[in-house]
Amino acid sequence: QGASESLSRGLDLAFRSGAITGMFVAGGALLGVAGYYAFLTQGLGLESTDRHVIDGLVALGFGASLISIFARLGGGIFTKGADVGGDMVGKVEAGIPEDDPRNAATIADNVGDNVGDCAGMAADLFETYAVSTVATMVLAAIFFRGMPYVEVMMLLPLLICAVCIVTSIIGAFFVRLGKSNNIMGALYQGLIVTGVLSAAAVYGLLQYLQAQDLLGPVTTSGGLTIQPMQLFWSGMVGLAVTAAIVVITEYYTGSNFRPVRSVANASVSGHGTNVIQGLAVSLESTALPALTIIVGIVVSYQLAGLFGIAIATTTMLGVAGMIVALDAFGPVTDNAGGIAEMAGMPADVRHSTDALD
Repeated sequence: QGASESLSRGLDLAFRSGAITGMFVAGGALLGVAGYYAFLTQGLGLESTDRHVIDGLVALGFGASLISIFARLGGGIFTKGADVGGDMVGKVEAGIPEDDPRNAATIADNVGDNVGDCAGMAADLFETYAVSTVATMVLAAIFFRGMPYVEVMMLLPLLICAVCIVTSIIGAFFVRLGKSNNIMGALYQGLIVTGVLSAAAVYGLLQYLQAQDLLGPVTTSGGLTIQPMQLFWSGMVGLAVTAAIVVITEYYTGSNFRPVRSVANASVSGHGTNVIQGLAVSLESTALPALTIIVGIVVSYQLAGLFGIAIATTTMLGVAGMIVALDAFGPVTDNAGGIAEMAGMPADVRHSTDALD
């Protein structure tokens, strides 16, 4: 309905749906970890470094991983099975177009987008978010055990995630389609605002903790002294890695760049060359993200040791709300296009949904 009014209206509605999913994933994961930690320490009166607290947090991470396996794998298999099966039956055997209401598998295809690309992806990010936060808290309990600031260091990843959720919500309001109708530009505008605000928020958080004498130079059980600014720069490494991976992903998947164009050119000579070139590009696309992550690990380790790597990971996942919003945006527009086709809406509506998808 929104796409029938204007491209901008369709983008607003679709991204709003994605943003709700993203903030629910980030907020739910943070609430689960923080709530369970509060129950163990405040409700049961256990010390923050007590073995029962650590075991409980690790068990929470295992539970999130278990849910993620079923949602991601089961949903993904259903999604692709319905997609490929529906296309084969409709286009190859019956000779009817995609998303035609005469093809019963169209409904399964649309449901599959929700199950795999939306719910499965959200469960996967939920697990990563929860497990990474728990891992940082466990490392803090190990490295700073017996120190007066151990509880603050265990709460630090929760506080970083909390302020990043707020910045993600603010960044979502900056996703607006400009006069150029550049959809990807509008989406990346929100992501850039989120990243900049997150950097400022993490810096402000550390400065506030120092002003309240809750945080200062800390020494690990191994004798490594870590300054608050080293923790800040470790977090910035995490944000930089996120930004780099987004840029690399856009390069390898955007239709304006060499990788996708090379696959399109290879398709001219047949199916075989299409598959070969597609595999070559996909294998090539894994190199730069891997190198980026390696550089991020090395730099954050040099800044603050293993705990620096943990803080970098926590900050990187702090903006997961916006990342999930961008991912969930796709299935919403895909389903909207299917509904428009089945409902027999004007061709310009389907053109708008295809542009958004």
